[in-house]
Amino acid sequence: MPNSLLHTEGQTVVPSVCQKAAVPARKRGKSMSRRSGQTGWLEVKEKQGRKAYIARFRTDESGQDGRTKRSVFIGFVDEMTRNQAELKKLQLVAKAGVNEPDYLFKLTDLFSGRVTQLEQTYLPRRKGSTVSTIRYFIRKYLLPKWG
Repeated sequence: MPNSLLHTEGQTVVPSVCQKAAVPARKRGKSMSRRSGQTGWLEVKEKQGRKAYIARFRTDESGQDGRTKRSVFIGFVDEMTRNQAELKKLQLVAKAGVNEPDYLFKLTDLFSGRVTQLEQTYLPRRKGSTVSTIRYFIRKYLLPKWG
């Protein structure tokens, strides 16, 4: 038996140094690029000297790399409950259409432009076999899905 193991009345105990940590090394969260939809979030802020519910959510803009945060006034805290504000927020997000497939389709123009840019700037600096492989993957997998 190796010396690193401890013996107690016929049982072998592994020291805590050899055991793996229960906490993962890196936290993985949801990514906006892989999102299936969004519900936004609710904030309480001062407005006209009173506490008010403000709905916030992100929108994609054509021609921009980032997303912009939109905030919409819902109502005052003393006039509605938090559940009522949540329902109104969900209606506003649905009305904005950020979860609709047509909304995400606007970004395909941007993607096809990026493919053209890649073919003009990146591919000429690569070897012939790499160029043919990348063009194959673009034609076979990316363009049918993203346009």
